[in-house]
Amino acid sequence: MSRSASMQEVDKLEPAASFEGMGSDFRADGRGVPQFSLSMRSVGIQEEVNAGQDLQPPMEDHGHSIADMLKALSLELKGRFETSNANQAEIRSLCEDLGKKIDDLKGWMAVLEEEVGELRMVVEENKEQIRHLKEGEVRAMAKMESLENNQRRNNLRFYGSTNKAGSECGRIRR
Repeated sequence: MSRSASMQEVDKLEPAASFEGMGSDFRADGRGVPQFSLSMRSVGIQEEVNAGQDLQPPMEDHGHSIADMLKALSLELKGRFETSNANQAEIRSLCEDLGKKIDDLKGWMAVLEEEVGELRMVVEENKEQIRHLKEGEVRAMAKMESLENNQRRNNLRFYGSTNKAGSECGRIRR
């Protein structure tokens, strides 16, 4: 069915109102009652179109003239603009405060970096001292082992062999 043919069928509906694309505009609220979105073809406008009259916007809407509506819109926009300016000033102030805090943090970061550098130097010094201590410990262990070996040799010389018979023999020999 062509678009114009479907529009003609829609025009024949009672009451003279058209429902736009049932797929996207048809929805149900929580209770399952269908909700419809009406197009510009409401009953009154459709009758004017059918009569062949030109559509003229009404000069007054609910007792307000267009000038009054424009004035109200102007005041609303002015209020929004003033609110926007106030918000922008507040945002600028917050940004300045944030900038100061960032500068303070940068200062603290510089101080912390200096302290970290000093701590790294201390750690390196400690590592060097630990290395020297380990080397000293290794030397001391070697010296101790050497002393123990000397003691064993001396004992062997004095007592002879390590078994009982040998030790008695070693004593007698000397």
